[in-house]
Amino acid sequence: MKSSLSNYIRTYRRRVFLSQEELAFLLGSAAGTTVVRHEMNQRVPTLDKALTYAAVLQVDTRELFAGRYEEQAAAVRERAVVLLKSVKGQLPTEDVREKTLFLQALVDDPEPHLVPCEE
Repeated sequence: MKSSLSNYIRTYRRRVFLSQEELAFLLGSAAGTTVVRHEMNQRVPTLDKALTYAAVLQVDTRELFAGRYEEQAAAVRERAVVLLKSVKGQLPTEDVREKTLFLQALVDDPEPHLVPCEE
């Protein structure tokens, strides 16, 4: 798997010809230093700010913050391996079977697909 930058804010900002100050204004920030800090990985944007970047730059947050996503996905896979071992030791019920299938998919698939929630 190729390594990605932590974020692609600068790349997408430049594609739409916005200055750091202009992007900061669209984000609702007072100064361009906010954007500078995020672009340079000196600060991690809040969830609201990350979603706002995605809305302004019209790109999915997973793509905009690809490197951070990859780091988090790898950590989830590692924890899923541990949880899967624990779950496999439980009494076999339908719930445990479904949970095992879900966890195995997390472990096996480096690019999981979002599953819509049905209530």
